Parts: sequence; structure tokens; C-alpha cells
Amino acid sequence: MSRIALSVVVAAVVGVSLTGCSSALSSNSSSEKLQTLKFESDPLGAEVRTPQGQTCKTPCELTVPSHEQPVTITKNNYVPQTVQVTLGPQPDHSFWENPPPTLVPNPVRVVLQKSARHAEGHRSVPPPPIQ
Repeated sequence: MSRIALSVVVAAVVGVSLTGCSSALSSNSSSEKLQTLKFESDPLGAEVRTPQGQTCKTPCELTVPSHEQPVTITKNNYVPQTVQVTLGPQPDHSFWENPPPTLVPNPVRVVLQKSARHAEGHRSVPPPPIQ
């Protein structure tokens, strides 16, 4: 009888230990879900920067946290643009699934405008010669 009682106690302790580990693992994994976000620009080759410091040149994609965030797109001689990436509607899923929120827009598309200093046809005038 003592072996059976010992087995039950060991099983109970192991069960409690595993339960504690699995809840800790699930809370850590659900806190930072990631999602691929695609970026496109006109003209191509603009730099994308996320709040986490990730960068890429368009067209490109980055794996980012699944939460609302501003993304900045820049290119020399063009006006920078910041796009607010938000959480879109959640599709219906079964009780056991817990997918990350959908980020929108995806892909992030921007048309960059020439900066006023570098507009088409604008030429800088050199200063007059010093006499």
C-alpha cells in the first residue's frame, strides 16, 4: 500500500509542477505574437522603419509584433510618410485557436511625393560671385 500511496503523491506533485510550467509557457508565448507585414512604395527603394527599429527597403516584408504601431517610410528627396498599422477584424475561429490579430493595411502601400526643395524642374540657383 505504501508504494501506491507514494506513486499517487509523486503523480500529484508532477502534475502540479507541469501545470505551473505550461501556464507560464502559454502566458509568455501569447504575450508577443508576430506577423509578417509587407511594404510597397512608389518609387521603389524607400526605407521602412518600425518602432522596434527594424528596417528594410521596399518592396520588402518584416515580421512585427501583432499590435497597433506607426511605420515610417522615407526616401531621399521625398516627403516622409508615417502609416498607422492597426488591428483589423478578427475572423471567426474555433474555441481552441488563438490566432494573432490581423494587421491592416497589409501590404502597406505608399506613394511618396517629391519634397518641395527637390520638385521636378526646380533648380537651385548658385549664389552670386563675391567681388
